[in-house]
Amino acid sequence: MSVISAFIKERRADQKLCDRLSRLAPQEQVVVEKIISSLNPSANTLKELLRLAEEIAARESSTLAEVLNAEEIEELLEHPSSKKDRQRLIRVELERWRFPQLGRLRDQLQDCQQQILSELGLRVELPQDLEGDTLSLTISAKNGRDFAVQGAKMTELSAHPALAKIFSLLKGDF
Repeated sequence: MSVISAFIKERRADQKLCDRLSRLAPQEQVVVEKIISSLNPSANTLKELLRLAEEIAARESSTLAEVLNAEEIEELLEHPSSKKDRQRLIRVELERWRFPQLGRLRDQLQDCQQQILSELGLRVELPQDLEGDTLSLTISAKNGRDFAVQGAKMTELSAHPALAKIFSLLKGDF
């Protein structure tokens, strides 16, 4: 039994996904089998990865196999992290390719977060999926003095240009 057939049976994939997988060209079957073997994704995760890769292929006038065989994807398949993390990393990479403007936005936000972390030692968390404009900040303290130090850093943060840029970017001012 092929890897794809076993996947369909184990995951009880819906008919739409079964049809999609049965229409794969031979070179596409090879790369999809490699993804299934490496990531052990759920049916929905595989569906999402295929959707993103097919949209990229259509825009770039290439094939699904070319997109999924790209060097960046190959490296992520071999990444020494958990299967769940590799699934996330590959999805994020495909989203960057599919939505380049969103990728640039994420890069700018990450640069701002890194600047705040390196200059103030504060880790600013962005809203999930960049929906909304509310940030989170978690502080840790072993005593009252630590809270005073963190409070001073938060005051500094409130006027930091990287924080202003984060809020501006989240509001859509690119």
